[in-house]
Amino acid sequence: GGGISATNRKWEHYDFATDCATSDYPRLIHPSETWDFLRDAYIKSLGGDDGSDDGGSGFQNHGFSIPFNVRDDGPRGRSIYAAELIPKGTKFYKSSESCVRFKEKGGLKNYLRLLPHDLQCDILLWAWATSSGAMVCLDEGSYINHGEKPELITHSSTTTLRDIQPGEELLEDYGKFINTGGGWFNELRGRSWGEMKDTEEGGAEIDKYTNQGAVAVPEQHQRAVSGDGKSLTDGETRTVRGHNDESEINDQVVHLVTPSSGEKSKYVERFTHVPLILVAFLVSSFLLTRKRCRLSFLGSKEKRGI
Repeated sequence: GGGISATNRKWEHYDFATDCATSDYPRLIHPSETWDFLRDAYIKSLGGDDGSDDGGSGFQNHGFSIPFNVRDDGPRGRSIYAAELIPKGTKFYKSSESCVRFKEKGGLKNYLRLLPHDLQCDILLWAWATSSGAMVCLDEGSYINHGEKPELITHSSTTTLRDIQPGEELLEDYGKFINTGGGWFNELRGRSWGEMKDTEEGGAEIDKYTNQGAVAVPEQHQRAVSGDGKSLTDGETRTVRGHNDESEINDQVVHLVTPSSGEKSKYVERFTHVPLILVAFLVSSFLLTRKRCRLSFLGSKEKRGI
């Protein structure tokens, strides 16, 4: 954990966050130090210092095997984008590297007490209910969002369903693995993020479940879009390599909207022709007026016999 073990950290205990939905806390793109802290807190909550419990051993920096970008400049908030082409059939993420399981409510509550308010909100936002408890990924895998429509889904069980182009957001179907039927985790999550209305079948609709605390996605953006130092702010990006490559790059995201070269040539042609047409019109008008005046003058001379 960043060179400081769970036993060497100075741990504090915090009150349970109940206002995540209304506090407007900053949703940061976390640096590696924060992920280290979250993993150490998990180990501490187990009463150990080596992460030997089920799901907590052998933590890696992250579970990705491919380079990826983390940005917060799209309609879904913090998101994961492919940094390069990912061929169809690629298994790009191992949940065993960084994801942990909570089988009982008390275990998750003990963990949350070690986290300050904003990190509690993040954990409860990212975690999901399973048939036997709850799980959460303590790395950037928690930034992978739900695809609102089937055609947006890029992968299933962390294996790509098609070629993923560079710059394309990775989206999955939360309905494939989230248990929306209730349970202690949904109740605990509801205390922080607000209650959900159940359907007649007894389970919360997946869209309502995934939208609990999520950034609202406008209809026109419901389509696929073609660590390090301090936490990043809106408009910045972090490029992260596969976990075997420690190099990380921070870049500034710049959006420029300019006409294409073809459009530019049309604009040039259109507006360079305007002065020429105007000059030609003025010259022809002048010559025509001069000719009329001359004819009128000659006619008047003939009438007077000059």
